[in-house]
Amino acid sequence: MSPIYPKLPPREISSCLTSAALGALVAGVYGIVHDQITYTLSPEYFTKFKFGQFAWADLGFPVRVFVAEIGFLATWWVGFIAGWFLGRVALKHGSHRQRRVATGIAWIIGFAISGAVLGALCHMTFPDGPKAWADGIDLEETRRFLLVGWIHTGGYAGALIGLVFALWRNRSHGLQSVMPLRRTD
Repeated sequence: MSPIYPKLPPREISSCLTSAALGALVAGVYGIVHDQITYTLSPEYFTKFKFGQFAWADLGFPVRVFVAEIGFLATWWVGFIAGWFLGRVALKHGSHRQRRVATGIAWIIGFAISGAVLGALCHMTFPDGPKAWADGIDLEETRRFLLVGWIHTGGYAGALIGLVFALWRNRSHGLQSVMPLRRTD
């Protein structure tokens, strides 16, 4: 069974899509909260970088609402993909699959937060780098801009590592329940 190209009955496809929708919702809310915090740290990161990327989504609402839109739009799709794969792996767990998906999403969020914190710590260690992120942008507070860049990059890296960990954990726990390890005393 391929996790990318499913050959599933409609009931199982529905279950995977539900997991994907849950992942999208959780990731979108995470993105909203994350971007509200990082906007507070560096409004310039948004006004001189993110607002341009998401200009198509500016509906003319107040700035903080636009920041929330950006946070949701930048993360929902990551959660959708993660939820889909978690749902696919969790199918073999039968009645425990919703708990497995929810636990996997919690692991991903935990790793994303840890990655964002690690990104902030990297910025403290290397406050002037990588300056290439700010090349060609007229900034008043370059260090704050770079701090938020580190936080965003660390968060995405953490989420990816969290997804790999959550998939591995679901897969390995499933194998142990099917093929328990035997003691050979």
